[in-house]
Amino acid sequence: HLFGSAVPLFDAHGQVRGSIAAWTDFTARRQQEEATRRLVEQLRFHVENTPLAVIAFDPKFRVTTWSHRAEELFGWKAGEILGRKIEEIHWVHPDDQATVAELSRAMLEGRSLQNVSRNRNYRQDGTTVWCEWYNSALLDRNGQLVSVISFVLDVTDRVHQEAALRQNNEDWERFSSILAHDLREPLRNISIFSEKLEADYTHVLDD
Repeated sequence: HLFGSAVPLFDAHGQVRGSIAAWTDFTARRQQEEATRRLVEQLRFHVENTPLAVIAFDPKFRVTTWSHRAEELFGWKAGEILGRKIEEIHWVHPDDQATVAELSRAMLEGRSLQNVSRNRNYRQDGTTVWCEWYNSALLDRNGQLVSVISFVLDVTDRVHQEAALRQNNEDWERFSSILAHDLREPLRNISIFSEKLEADYTHVLDD
C-alpha cells in the first residue's frame, strides 16, 4: 500500500516545469493494523464464548466489560451495568462485602495482582448465587492500577453439594457415636456379670 503526493515546480514566469513526488509505503503499517484487528476479534470471540462470565473494571472499579455470560449469570444486561461501580450495583451479599472490599483495595494498591475468591452475589431478581472470582490486576509502569479483569464461575450447585456432604458426615458421626455407646452398654453388663461369676464360682470353675 503506497501513498503519494506531488508538488509542482514553477519557473521564473510562473509556468509549471515539473513536479516532485514523494511516496510512502504503508504496507507494514496496514499489516500491523490488520493483525491487531484480527487479535481484537479473536479476544472478543473468546470473551463472549467462554463458559465463564467475563467482567472488567477500570481503576475506579467501574464496569467496562460485561459479557453475554455475565448477563445470563446475573440477569442484568450490559447496558444496565456498564459504567457503574460495584457498590452501586448492590450485588454482593452483606456478609461478604468486607472481604470483597479488601480484595479490591489490595488490587488497587498493588498488593495483590492475582487472587481467587468465593462469595455470594445477588442476581437481578434478588436470588443468591455462589460465585468463584478469578481476578487479575494490570498495573502501569508507575505501579498504578490500569484495569481489573475477572472470570466468574457459578459454583452454587457445588456449594450445596459440599454442605450436604458435611451434613451427611455430621449425621454419620452422631450415628456412630450413638451406636458405639449402645454397643458398649451390653458389653459392660456382660463384663460385670463375668466378674461376679468369677468371684462367686472360682473354686468350682477350671481354667
